[in-house]
Amino acid sequence: MRIQLLGRFAVRRDGREQPARLFGGRLARRLLRMLALSRGTLLSKEVAAEALWPTRPPADAPGNVEILVSRIRRALGDRSLVQTGPAGYTLVGDERCWVDVEAFLTGVVRGEAELAHDPVAALAAFRGALALWHGEPLAEDAYADWAAEHRRHLWRARLEALEGAATAALATGDPIPAVDWAQAATEQQPLREASAMLLVHAQAACGDRAAALTMFDTFGRRLADELGVNPSAEAMDLRQRILRDQIRTDHVAASPQPEAETVPPHLPLLDRDDALQQITASTAGEGPRALLVRGPPGIGKSRLLTDAAAQADVPAIMVRAIRAHRYDAWAVARELLRTATDADVDDGDRRTVTLPMATRVIESLARPRCLLVVDDLQWADEHSLALLRMLLRRVPGLILLAAYRPEDASTGVTLMQALSGADPALLRSIMLRGLSATALAGLFADPRLGALIVDHTQGHPATVAETLAVLGRAGLVDADEHGRWRLRTPADIHRARILAAASARSVTQERIATLPPRHRELLALITMLERHAPASVLALAAGWDLRDTLDVLDTLAEAGMVDGGTDGWTVATGTIGDAVLAPLGSTDQARLHLLLAQALRQQEADAAEIATHLAEGGDQQASAATFATAAHARLDRIADEDALHLADAGLALSAHGTAKAALLAARAEVHRRRGRLPQARADLETALVHTSTGPDRSRILAQLDSGDPIPRRDRRW
Repeated sequence: MRIQLLGRFAVRRDGREQPARLFGGRLARRLLRMLALSRGTLLSKEVAAEALWPTRPPADAPGNVEILVSRIRRALGDRSLVQTGPAGYTLVGDERCWVDVEAFLTGVVRGEAELAHDPVAALAAFRGALALWHGEPLAEDAYADWAAEHRRHLWRARLEALEGAATAALATGDPIPAVDWAQAATEQQPLREASAMLLVHAQAACGDRAAALTMFDTFGRRLADELGVNPSAEAMDLRQRILRDQIRTDHVAASPQPEAETVPPHLPLLDRDDALQQITASTAGEGPRALLVRGPPGIGKSRLLTDAAAQADVPAIMVRAIRAHRYDAWAVARELLRTATDADVDDGDRRTVTLPMATRVIESLARPRCLLVVDDLQWADEHSLALLRMLLRRVPGLILLAAYRPEDASTGVTLMQALSGADPALLRSIMLRGLSATALAGLFADPRLGALIVDHTQGHPATVAETLAVLGRAGLVDADEHGRWRLRTPADIHRARILAAASARSVTQERIATLPPRHRELLALITMLERHAPASVLALAAGWDLRDTLDVLDTLAEAGMVDGGTDGWTVATGTIGDAVLAPLGSTDQARLHLLLAQALRQQEADAAEIATHLAEGGDQQASAATFATAAHARLDRIADEDALHLADAGLALSAHGTAKAALLAARAEVHRRRGRLPQARADLETALVHTSTGPDRSRILAQLDSGDPIPRRDRRW
């Protein structure tokens, strides 16, 4: 079954379109569109009824929804395609059903992920996605409130696909289709400079300077007339390049380059003088005997260890642990012996052979001192850690220098603890953080390029090098005679920004994918809270012990994923937050929102915040009731404007009964205080309809019968 929502709505079974009459009317078709957009997740009868009958719902709305679902099942020819859940329905999420919107969005995401590394693959993904765009999304629901956010999201995705396709086409040396895609982007968003400059660049790359300059001047006049601003400095630089005829296809094509120019550049070791001084002091016998260097992937740990070993004035043995060693007894110890002696200790009693041999080798080298360097120590097995601890105790001249990634270290025990049996006073931890803008400044001849790189890489050396390689392959940057990086032309800043952002997203997604599931869930909770998250709230939401939560937060902080402060925890960058939430389906996100709402309620947090998470979690009735509580609390504080916003937010949900009456009563009070008495009476009378017998009804009646000069209407209840 194939469902088309982009352009004219159509349902095809075995390649043949199902006639509209099979659905028995437009409401069944609308409900199918709603199910298709939330495929794989439950659509409640209440939400469906609110969207199908926004103003005049039938007496038995849930019953009418059931009738429409029955018609849909009959039209699809397979009842199992629409499954019944608790008070709602879902369209199956398996291969039996294909929805063009899902395929379109998947293609756009894939294209963005590939753009920084493989423009050819990105172009194929964007091209495939745009081929699915047959016209206005959800055209039959253009004026329906329920479809508004879906439509906005799809239009934004199309704009990203058009700009991405144009950028990828320019990067592959094919500016002709880039003109068409950039033109379509400018037609969708006439005042968006990024789209307009892509079109100008593509036209110039095709050799049509006149069209490019005309487009630029037209865009400039439009900006001035409608927004009262001028094009950016980067845009003006592009215009100057066009006037000098400096835009040609070979400036934007990803032309073949020697292999040495396509690999990430080898950057100097920057801003690590303090760490090197500590290592030098230790090898000279004037510092701690065990130094553990920690930090996230790409921060420069391996580079620091390599340079330190090369500069050491004592014998150095360097080994590296790998993931497979974690469950292989004495694996790191055997690597140490192989490196130092070329001995093969795979056969026989490994412990009997390894311990004496390792001790003799280290003792022979440590006269007076030697340096043992172990990279990726987080993968070392417990027996090898015990050997290192024993060697530190038995061989006074041994200096241990090791690096590890905190997020990959064994749960429940740190490497510092594992080695502490030797002598805790002789251990020291060195934390490597991202390079500052000042430290990186010397790499760039162009300050704008330097600022762009810092913004998108968090100063991680490996990410800096990879991003420069991506920009170099796209023909946007090169090195000057002093080896400092620069934009080839100032106007390339637009495309450089797009590619750098795509590269950063790709690197971040890869890092997050390697985290344990509980780490990813905690990151998602922090992101979704959208403020500084107290550890106590996170522990309640995750269902963990507070100590365990703090341990994971510390690990994430060491990995550069989160920042902690006196107010709580936040994700380190917006890119990390986006990458965390991107793979989560709507069901997972709803579950996490409900967990946050529950935790915040236990912490007696602001009712407005709780209500927001309940709404995001799909519990609209509970959300409406909590919005009402928040609105009345604002009224008590004479914060009328806030109370009005909260009441309107609750009423926008599918609220009913006492919750809706309480929201209307709050809004009526704001109207009364502001002298809008007719509106106040109208809200109270509507609230009365939603209130059964009891004190709430009596209170509303008392308000209606009070001495306020509120025009009366016929009251029926």
